[in-house]
Amino acid sequence: MRPPTRRYFPAVIEGCCCPCLLGYQVADKIGENAILHLLLGCPCWAFIGGILLRIQYRPKNEIPENMVGDIICGLCCTPCVYCQMFNDHEERQGGGGGAESK
Repeated sequence: MRPPTRRYFPAVIEGCCCPCLLGYQVADKIGENAILHLLLGCPCWAFIGGILLRIQYRPKNEIPENMVGDIICGLCCTPCVYCQMFNDHEERQGGGGGAESK
């Protein structure tokens, strides 16, 4: 795994300040219900949206499943979960990461 670079910074800011929008973007990019993840990304439900989206994201990108790890990450740092998925998706699509490359 490569260390993060400066191009990921906008997604990190967006994930920390407004995780619901980053969750919406990730869900939309992978073909999930983006409105649901926008609503689940609000502060009181953000951990549920992060866990659910991470569980949906793994099989679509052929990433080995790790339910316990997904739950722990979702509960401990939901913005990190959204940022990681957004940046991973951007790298897989050749977008290079960062919230500005939509």
